[in-house]
Amino acid sequence: MVKTIGLEPLRKHISYTLYSGFVKNAIRPISTLEIAHPERGKSTEARRFDCIGAIEVQELSAYGILREFKNMPPRERQHFHHIIIPDLEKIASKSRRFKLELLSAIRVISEEGYLRSWVKGMHFEFDKRLNVGFILCTTPEDIAHHSDIYKSSSFLSRFIPFTYDFSSDLKAEILNFVEQEDRLTEDKTYLKREEGVDVRLPSYYTGVLTPYAKALACAVNEFAKKPDLDSDRVFGVRFKENLMTYLKAIALYDGCYRVRQQHFDEFRELFHFMNFRFNNIDEERGLVA
Repeated sequence: MVKTIGLEPLRKHISYTLYSGFVKNAIRPISTLEIAHPERGKSTEARRFDCIGAIEVQELSAYGILREFKNMPPRERQHFHHIIIPDLEKIASKSRRFKLELLSAIRVISEEGYLRSWVKGMHFEFDKRLNVGFILCTTPEDIAHHSDIYKSSSFLSRFIPFTYDFSSDLKAEILNFVEQEDRLTEDKTYLKREEGVDVRLPSYYTGVLTPYAKALACAVNEFAKKPDLDSDRVFGVRFKENLMTYLKAIALYDGCYRVRQQHFDEFRELFHFMNFRFNNIDEERGLVA
């Protein structure tokens, strides 16, 4: 995996998303949708992580996801918590029916989960509900081209969005960086945790998360706006649940079993990219009020 520069916020976000799979007292593992233009390193960063319980699915289809889970050894299945799809735009040439079937499976698996399903004439039945998080990477162009499929509030409300761009200075720095030979050396990120634990979230933080959840809901409603639908059809319930888990994941990544102020401050820094504004990832940013 090649080295990258300027993507520390994205790397942190992926780390915390994956660590949500180790938070036992969470409703669900976090799912995230990373959106950035080509050559922004999103797929490289998603593939960089080696984490117990997280896999990259090779066959990008509802059938492929279910088959991957079915073929896992029991111990591996027990720890399974995230599916990484670093190139969602690969399905651009597929039929509308194929895309709808895949995104429907992703919605179900990331929320209530599967116990049994029929796909391609095959019956899948599991002894444990298949309920995992997703890390999806795509481009603004892909979202726009298939807006009737992706721009659904019921789909988008299941994912914490993470969008970004590069400033002119960072683009110039990266163009110089690619000349360096050591850029091609192995640069993996290993998350070695295996067991899940409970993480305490003091009630103070559950309260102060409400405006952030509402802001995410407003962002999704605006991004998925359709003139015949209410502007507040998503009002933030899933986002608040997921942000509570996100805080716990930050704390656990930091080696703590209780959320503290520094973990909330870290979340507020990253919240700068949890929208559809494509802020420059290398710009100076203050804490969100």
